[in-house]
Amino acid sequence: MKNVIIENRPLKGDFQGTSYNLRVFRFGAAQPGKPKAYMHAALHADETPGMLILHHMLPKLQAAAEAGLIDGEIVVLPQANPLGGAQVMFGDTHIGRFDMASGQNHNRGWELLSPAVIADIEAVLSDDETANVAHIRRILAPPSPRVSPRPYWSAFARRFCSCPTMPTLSLIFTATTKATGTCSSFPSNGPIGKTLPAPVVRLWR
Repeated sequence: MKNVIIENRPLKGDFQGTSYNLRVFRFGAAQPGKPKAYMHAALHADETPGMLILHHMLPKLQAAAEAGLIDGEIVVLPQANPLGGAQVMFGDTHIGRFDMASGQNHNRGWELLSPAVIADIEAVLSDDETANVAHIRRILAPPSPRVSPRPYWSAFARRFCSCPTMPTLSLIFTATTKATGTCSSFPSNGPIGKTLPAPVVRLWR
């Protein structure tokens, strides 16, 4: 497939002999100064509508990539948490929001990593916007060794930490659709939010 890369990242399980697979789809090509976007679904592994959306988006992205229509790179993880996805009890009870061993919420309590890299980024910033983007992506690429000890964290942290645009599809069947972002990012990402059938837009300061 032209301009399409599929990666399989093995994740070691908590018990001897167990493992999981994190599948990563990359469309287009990463280039300095070019846009880069990342999408994932089901970090809360029981939020399955997002997986369905990305399942139907993948062939459309593949067609666009093979036609050379993607300017930059789009990285997609249709199922960002295969560990939580496997937590099914008695055949019909899916506990995908919390880790069954620790009770920890899969999508809460992430360590704030910015203090560890701010000094490195400030040291290389200049008036060259393209060079700044390249420097920031290079510095953010290795995941911090101090992150929470979650098996899947380092495997996908490299994928999204250097992406200025990162839609995360956190959807459940009974929830009202809403678009969430920061006040500073809204001017550039606002058009994306307007294309969603979302009656609510939530902005963080």
